[in-house]
Amino acid sequence: MSTQGKGYWLKSGAYTIMQRSSMLLFGVGSFMILTRMLPKDEFGTWSLFLSITTLFEVARNGLIQNALIKYIASHDRTDHPSITAASVYLNIIITLLSLIVVYFLADLSAMMFKTDKIIPLFYGYMVISVLLAPYSQFEFLQQANFRFQGIFVSTFIRQGLFFVGVAVAWLAGWEITLAYLIAGQIVSLAVATFASYFFTRNYLTLDYRYRSEWIWKLFHFGKYVFGTNISGKIFSSVDQILLGGIISTSAVADYNPAVRITMLVDVPTTSAAQVVFPQSARIASQNDRNGLRLLYEKSVAVILLFLIPFVIGIFLFPKLIVLFIAGEGYYNSIEILQVTILYSVLVPFTRQSGTIWDSMGMPRFSFLFTLAIAIVNIGLNYWCILQFGVIGAAYGTFASYFIGFVATLVIMRRMLGVQLSEILRYVGYYFRYSITLVSERINSKRISKTL
Repeated sequence: MSTQGKGYWLKSGAYTIMQRSSMLLFGVGSFMILTRMLPKDEFGTWSLFLSITTLFEVARNGLIQNALIKYIASHDRTDHPSITAASVYLNIIITLLSLIVVYFLADLSAMMFKTDKIIPLFYGYMVISVLLAPYSQFEFLQQANFRFQGIFVSTFIRQGLFFVGVAVAWLAGWEITLAYLIAGQIVSLAVATFASYFFTRNYLTLDYRYRSEWIWKLFHFGKYVFGTNISGKIFSSVDQILLGGIISTSAVADYNPAVRITMLVDVPTTSAAQVVFPQSARIASQNDRNGLRLLYEKSVAVILLFLIPFVIGIFLFPKLIVLFIAGEGYYNSIEILQVTILYSVLVPFTRQSGTIWDSMGMPRFSFLFTLAIAIVNIGLNYWCILQFGVIGAAYGTFASYFIGFVATLVIMRRMLGVQLSEILRYVGYYFRYSITLVSERINSKRISKTL
């Protein structure tokens, strides 16, 4: 199947952006209700639970997803059943290990955050872990075969049903409890898994024979992506985890709205990474370093084109945004938001570089780089929280992102010849191109009306 040309990019990009947008829109919708319905300590507990358990989901993705995509993209169809079967075996192993870890993590988290309310949430997540095995496998197979429609549909169902459950409880005047929320997650994931199967069943041809060579190939490639994803998630979650441990779950509740709002502008970054990786894997297999350079520079430029207007608007009107998203009870988030929104401009540089390194067969380097920045982030966050309180988490995270941004540019310049000036030039070019398209459409409508 050809993935060349505008058709792939437009169709894949549209489905991926819709997928990420639905995740965030439904997530923000649920968030807006929960900030108004849950006590601050319970909302902080729920936020911490989500931050920790997301580690398991990104770990599964890291160990299987990129390895499966890379080997299916670079091998003949005759090998695909063996590759797919190997990824299924790895998925089962990860599920069993995660069940053990989650069980013991329940009591540990209760002690760390000084609340027993988090324990039932982890027990409920054990059911989610089992459901995530087929759900994630279906998603990986669709992406490996350059099919994004089913990923959008299953994500829409998963996030949409949870939002509907929260909204119905709010409108009906029911009490929203933490137990209700975890039950909603289980039901929505089960329905989404069932729906995802129908988009994946044509790619479920498996070689059930135990092929240890393929299992080890996927594992050795994926172990570094696994480490990278874990380090990256620790990087993005350590601020809230440290706030919960050092100050309180209520402090996490005050901090979380700024993080949620910042995530809204992260849609183009995560969408581009998902679409770019299959293309970069193909280009890397041809040893086309100039092609990788252009792919990196242009993808970062396009992301920045989308990000910058939102960043400026949110930075100038943070009170209005916080009032709309979280309500008057979260005005403590205003100053935090003005810091967190700034580092979102730096994220595309590091996120896309990791995608390129993985496609070049350098997952170990990507892992070590992300791990180093994550360690720096832990140290900076710990010191800044002790010095400045809740907003110190934002200061520490911003400093870490800036260090990662500078290091990324230096490495990418030496590795592929990437230039910051070229990225900015592409931003300007795409901006002018967009303005030209808009003006041409306006003029064409005016002409059609006169006729």
